[in-house]
Amino acid sequence: MARRRRVLHAPAVGALCVRKRKILYSVEFQKRGLPHAHILVWLKGDHSKMEFSPLSQLCQGTTIWRIRVYVSRLWQHRGGTDHGPIKHTDMVLLDAQGNHMYAEVPEKNVDSFIDRIEEGKIYDIRKFLVFPRKYVFRPVEGHSMIKFTKRTELVERTGMEAEFPFCTYALTPIAHLPRPADMPERFTGDSANDQLLSSVFSWGSSITSFPSLDVIGLITGISEAVQYVSASRTEPSTKRVIHLKDLTGHQIMVILWGEAALNFEADEVMELGSTDPVIVILVGTLVKSYDGHRGVSGSAAYRWYINEDLPDIRDFRNRLRDNFTAIQHINLPGQTAAEVDAQVNLETKTVRELANLDMFDNRDARFFCTVVLSRHNPSQRWWFSSCTTCHKSSLPDGTAYRCSDPACAGIDAIPR
Repeated sequence: MARRRRVLHAPAVGALCVRKRKILYSVEFQKRGLPHAHILVWLKGDHSKMEFSPLSQLCQGTTIWRIRVYVSRLWQHRGGTDHGPIKHTDMVLLDAQGNHMYAEVPEKNVDSFIDRIEEGKIYDIRKFLVFPRKYVFRPVEGHSMIKFTKRTELVERTGMEAEFPFCTYALTPIAHLPRPADMPERFTGDSANDQLLSSVFSWGSSITSFPSLDVIGLITGISEAVQYVSASRTEPSTKRVIHLKDLTGHQIMVILWGEAALNFEADEVMELGSTDPVIVILVGTLVKSYDGHRGVSGSAAYRWYINEDLPDIRDFRNRLRDNFTAIQHINLPGQTAAEVDAQVNLETKTVRELANLDMFDNRDARFFCTVVLSRHNPSQRWWFSSCTTCHKSSLPDGTAYRCSDPACAGIDAIPR
């Protein structure tokens, strides 16, 4: 009963530190005579602002947390394909104090939330679980992560966008990027796979956690989005290349895949970059190796902030002054997205019909043909990069191509 007296006469209630207004209680006794109390407390004033915990305070345990957050990034993880089934929904959440945390909706709960939460909106969220952060892949640093459950509740809040930051990043200088990890992008997020990968991959002598990286730079070149076939993927993907340069002259190649490649506003950026410097912060990238060169890869978790009013972009622009050149076009072998879409209008031919065509009358004609490879000699190439001017073989030469014929000035190539 001493505990009951302390509760009834205390000026404030628990961790809320809000003053009591009224108390109603009743004391009951169990069959064996043990007493217990039912207590209802009315609180003074408006304590709604005290109900939300900063993300920095979240930790494992039985606490029923309540947070108000801005969804800075949201993407669907599909296990290494662009259009496969969703393995889990991932998010980067920000609170009003600028704290960030990674959140995940597991596969079994994806359907319950896929239409209820969107990137760029603010939500009150409760009834979720807090776990240790993933070991292998994580889009932001932190000791913990949030997992939604089937009981998780969220309410959208509007008109509060000015109170929240819209992005979070931790920049790594291009010169200080780690060596390529050659890790696959098919991270499942399962604890068993995390433990397996953490025991296999390492940089140097210590096991490494492979966080995503954020970089800043001046855009110096952009390619078209082309169709790309990789041995590690079960279906063709879309690829775009961007070249970045920092203030010290170090350069890096950025590879965008899938929807990220298609959604990048290349035409607008090229037009802007013809007269003014285009400075970009890229978040959520992974260091990869491409044709023997170090680069960063961006896919579903990747976002870009171009010429935004951010302190690091303002500082970069001030230090750059007018030391920039117009953005150059990068030539890549392969069909552009527009050319792939245009294939539906191409005349279909069989292999026999193609063999019987007059090559002189159809030198520049294009047809669509579906084939099945029944036999392939691994020691003999069955395609090559062809010069678009003279159709001879062409080799990569910086951001363009160089025809094998010294007399030809062609700088572009397509696969044949």
